[in-house]
Amino acid sequence: MKSAIFLVASALVLSLSVPTAEAAEGGGPATLSIGQMELAKNGVGIRSKMMLSLYECSLYLPQHSNNSAAILDSDQPMAVRIEITSRFVSQSKMIASLNDGFKKSTGGNTASISADIKKFGDCFSDPIKMGDVFVLAYTPGGGVVVSKNNQPKGTVGDLAFKKALMGIWIGDNPVDQNLRTALLGGANLR
Repeated sequence: MKSAIFLVASALVLSLSVPTAEAAEGGGPATLSIGQMELAKNGVGIRSKMMLSLYECSLYLPQHSNNSAAILDSDQPMAVRIEITSRFVSQSKMIASLNDGFKKSTGGNTASISADIKKFGDCFSDPIKMGDVFVLAYTPGGGVVVSKNNQPKGTVGDLAFKKALMGIWIGDNPVDQNLRTALLGGANLR
């Protein structure tokens, strides 16, 4: 009996840690149109916590890059697409997670963008369910447009806010190092 339980548990752990072709090639469309510019998918990965897949995340850029500093500093259109893949992601958990991400991304220096962070959180005021898709699209001079399931939820911030926001996933202190690697064009090992 013990060996049967061990075999089932081992199979479960192995199945959770092996990347699938769908995850490696998924992440929504190959391109996104932002304003007059078409952005290409730079990378896609899975955000996991305690071996639970929370969402699939894709980074879209005008041209492929694996240089996170250059991406963060650039004042050109870019977008992050997030598809919720777990029923455990709720509106309150998403806002708390994003707030923690801003703290990590800025090294705790959120004072200059605190009003933008609040306004950004307000864009997530509706209930969140599995299958919801959020697109966070930055345009120079236009800020970050937040949409949920193709419905605009608000526009927030400027270049400094965009840098902190994108830093959540691709900055020097990201929420998930494997996801950062995947978004910058590497393999997501989860």
